[in-house]
Amino acid sequence: MPNPKDWGLQYRAGVAAPTASQIAAQRIPVAAAAQQAGTAYELEPVLDWENGPDLADVLGGIAAIEAAVAASQNDWSPTGWYAANLILVDPSTSLTITGLDSNTSRAIKYICNVSANTLTLANNSSSSLAANRMVGAAAVALAQNEVVQLIRDPVSARWRFVLR
Repeated sequence: MPNPKDWGLQYRAGVAAPTASQIAAQRIPVAAAAQQAGTAYELEPVLDWENGPDLADVLGGIAAIEAAVAASQNDWSPTGWYAANLILVDPSTSLTITGLDSNTSRAIKYICNVSANTLTLANNSSSSLAANRMVGAAAVALAQNEVVQLIRDPVSARWRFVLR
């Protein structure tokens, strides 16, 4: 499985090589930058799953949390939920989440299953409070490494499945 905390570099000709402070600020591996010393290059980060910053940095400020889950959950609110956008869920068995806490500072959430066990997000389940329910065409079953995007719909007071 690729490590989402890794990234690589691609160089583009035409501008000055990076300074040491630019290398440090962008978490650029010094060896990679040193290979280009004295040459006119601009650093252009590209994902290659080898070296670098957290996936949160790559995706533009997403606050990530990891959450181990042992049983199905209603009105789920893992530690760190309020401020997180990216929730890396590690179910110890195949299970279902029927609702997500509506008390959050983030209107967009990404749920990623990092386990080999299936993670199912229920569709409009009455097992959770109405304000915490997720709605879409059907329940979403996430296999390992699959991600779903949800948005908080203030009109219907529900989480809506957007992308998978």
